[in-house]
Amino acid sequence: MIEAPEPKLTPIMVRYTDNLKEQIAEISNQFEDDVRIKLAGEQLKIFPANSDIHRAITKYLTDGKIEFYVITPKNQRPLKKPC
Repeated sequence: MIEAPEPKLTPIMVRYTDNLKEQIAEISNQFEDDVRIKLAGEQLKIFPANSDIHRAITKYLTDGKIEFYVITPKNQRPLKKPC
């Protein structure tokens, strides 16, 4: 039986703050090998390994009142009707 591929996870975007190094260290220590972190423009991109880690990171950021956002995946966006 052929299994459907796992949907690609979108990165979590975190805005820079004054304590950027501390934030990176905290996230890296808490989630260890389950995340990749990249600096991109004025944001920090966090790439989780799976959906469970994605949920855990967003909960951690929400509880810590850290400003972040997640881009909606293309397959979940509404379709545009051509005119």
